[in-house]
Amino acid sequence: MAIGLPAITLVVSGSVILIGNTLHWVEYEGTCEGGMVAEYVGLFKNSFDDDAIPVPPASDDVLLKDEI
Repeated sequence: MAIGLPAITLVVSGSVILIGNTLHWVEYEGTCEGGMVAEYVGLFKNSFDDDAIPVPPASDDVLLKDEI
């Protein structure tokens, strides 16, 4: 029991610090204009625009309706 309690305390406190640092990073990157999270959220939102839908390139093997 004497060794187990410090080990458990170390794991719990390390987890709290890791979660705190992660939340701080996400908050900073999400609110900063050039932040990575904000950039990817913007790309995700823009992906729903009609103009942003990717169109696969035309293949030479596909016959178009006018060619039939």
